[in-house]
Amino acid sequence: LGERRGGPKEIVLVAAMDASGPFKKIGPTYVLSNELYRWFAIKFPPQRTRYLRILINSLYPGRWAGISEVQVIEEPVPGEPSVVDIRAPEDLFIGSRNIALAMLGGRVTANVPSDRDDWPLTNLIDGLSSDTRGVLTSSYGWSTKENPERPVDLVFSFAGERVAMIAGLSID
Repeated sequence: LGERRGGPKEIVLVAAMDASGPFKKIGPTYVLSNELYRWFAIKFPPQRTRYLRILINSLYPGRWAGISEVQVIEEPVPGEPSVVDIRAPEDLFIGSRNIALAMLGGRVTANVPSDRDDWPLTNLIDGLSSDTRGVLTSSYGWSTKENPERPVDLVFSFAGERVAMIAGLSID
């Protein structure tokens, strides 16, 4: 399949109940492959949170930190309502929900701008990504400006900034 030029190499996940923190680290520092057109699925012990941050600490050689799509996976709790009341399309994990989707009320912010109009931040949670053959099915995803300062900080919240039980993350 080849290798991607640029893109996240090392990421750290942190979660908080308040947008200003304190944020608690979830799991180790994750090292992503630079293989083209590959989903990276990360499972972790269920966490109750209102905000999830992805800190991109290093990049593969290239000029941008680009990501096609991010999915935040809700862990259903028996007897408790979901953050969203409908099932998201094409969930990566069977029996789970991608609660980061904009169409379900998800939001994302970043500490670095994109300087490309066709790679806006909102593409991270639009539900559209590259397929396994590398053919874009819709949007290009999101990308930083060239040579961004690090860490690149992405913050996700869910419908109405409600508390969610999350147990996984997928990055395309």
